[in-house]
Amino acid sequence: MTPTAQPSPSRRFRLRWYHALWVAAPVFLAIALRGAPLDSIGQVLRRLTLGQIGALVVVNLLALLVFSGRWAILLAGLGHTVGIVRLVAFRTAGFAISYFTPGTQFGGEPLQIVLLHRWASLPLAPAAASVTIDKALELLGNSTFLAFGIVISARTSLLPGLSSLPLLAIALAILAFPLSLVIAAARGSHPLTSLVSWVRATWFAQSERVQRLELAARQMETHIVMYLGEHPLGLLTAMGFSLASWVVMVGETWLALQFLGVPLNGLETIAVVTASRLAFLVPIPGGLGALESGLVIAFTALGRTPAEALALDALIRARDLTIGGIGLLLAAILSRDSGKSRHDAADSNKLPPAA
Repeated sequence: MTPTAQPSPSRRFRLRWYHALWVAAPVFLAIALRGAPLDSIGQVLRRLTLGQIGALVVVNLLALLVFSGRWAILLAGLGHTVGIVRLVAFRTAGFAISYFTPGTQFGGEPLQIVLLHRWASLPLAPAAASVTIDKALELLGNSTFLAFGIVISARTSLLPGLSSLPLLAIALAILAFPLSLVIAAARGSHPLTSLVSWVRATWFAQSERVQRLELAARQMETHIVMYLGEHPLGLLTAMGFSLASWVVMVGETWLALQFLGVPLNGLETIAVVTASRLAFLVPIPGGLGALESGLVIAFTALGRTPAEALALDALIRARDLTIGGIGLLLAAILSRDSGKSRHDAADSNKLPPAA
């Protein structure tokens, strides 16, 4: 009797982590769409001309290029060149994961590391280092802007009834965390490695998995310390990209307000952007509810109407849902196995020595 042919192991279907992403992506998108003001978005978009919509699209593409340009600068300093279009795709996929999950500031970074490793053939340690430095600079830029925006809002009485002293304290607290991370790395500290080492020594002394995690943390932080110590000009350039990104974001908001017939000046626009960014610190997917409330409060304090605030909210939602939807699609497509040979075994040979 002739035995039945069995499919080769390479052809068998295997469940992998990215299959969960394919299932979760439409679920995340459906939840966000259910909470979004779709009727208001449609009404506001109908008020704009095709030229105005095109202008906003161009400005948002410029913002994506600026964000990805900072990442490209950091990767170049670590000895790796990755095309800007590819980085835009990776960053958009990471944004989608962060946006559609409760931690709107974090969540997509592990995916960005994996995509760099899979599709740009980067060893995991420098890939993780580039994403970590990029995120630290993003948090530093965000915190600096929020600190500036809070102080401007208080000192110019754009948000009446709030004392400038407690707002200044909040602003400094927001700025302290990312700034301390950058300073610690610049001084050669390895806080993550120290934490993992302590956990391993205390609870998992015999665990090979935790030992590998400790090694990975050490290798990543060695790359970070090396970069900050050897590439000060690259770091300054990357920080310049952070400043440029905020100029673009404030400019986009100002332009959108002009198109909506709400002519706010520069300081008032900064107050509005500050209110919208503070809303995204709330651990709710997409800042649903918090963004609307923050904008209404800011617009009312500026003597504008809640309807105008909700019109801007609709534009922001249209932008973020569009970019997030594209990002989820990219995440599902790019997270599959690229089939390329990887360099896991050679990673340790490419790493600088531990500090």
